[in-house]
Amino acid sequence: MGDTKADRYVNVRRAHGPSWSHDGSQLAFVADLSGLDQVWLLNLPATPDDTREPEQLTHFSSRVGLVACSPVDQRMMVASDDGGNEHDQLYLIESKGSEPIALTNSPDVIHFFGAWSPDGSRICYSCNQRHPAFFDIWIMDIAFALLLMGRCMWQQTTEESSWHRLFSTLLAVLRAMYRFASWLKQGGMWKLLHFLRMVSCLHGP
Repeated sequence: MGDTKADRYVNVRRAHGPSWSHDGSQLAFVADLSGLDQVWLLNLPATPDDTREPEQLTHFSSRVGLVACSPVDQRMMVASDDGGNEHDQLYLIESKGSEPIALTNSPDVIHFFGAWSPDGSRICYSCNQRHPAFFDIWIMDIAFALLLMGRCMWQQTTEESSWHRLFSTLLAVLRAMYRFASWLKQGGMWKLLHFLRMVSCLHGP
């Protein structure tokens, strides 16, 4: 018997969350091609006639929610939960074929990856470690898995964060009241600045 229309609908696969490698030669993304969301890596074809298939990069027992390539090298940040509990933990993949390195190990805490620093030495993320209902921003040194800073901001949830590519400035957007929080590096120290209903351009040293 041939495939029926129902079979085609049942077997539909999805891909999401693409992330370019630092040199633009590879595309990492999350897809359920193997039945469960994992990270896949596609080497871009050199010519229009060069057809290549994506290669599965991770084999977690639970679904992967995100992949983010480093801006300077082949490392990748991956978020995966445990048994579908949606309490994502963060993992570092140093190179293709290497085992994921757990950067967080708090099954009761939800982690949302934010961004790589422009030099690839740090990451920022938000988590509800302080209180189950609220998410604060944390900065981690990747080389030592060392938390450099964690700050409680407001009794609200951090929605997203972004690192300025030219300056040592980190911008976090909170979900309520259009508040913005920024960290500015000055003299080797990170200072917390915050603004209400405004955006300010901050230049780091």
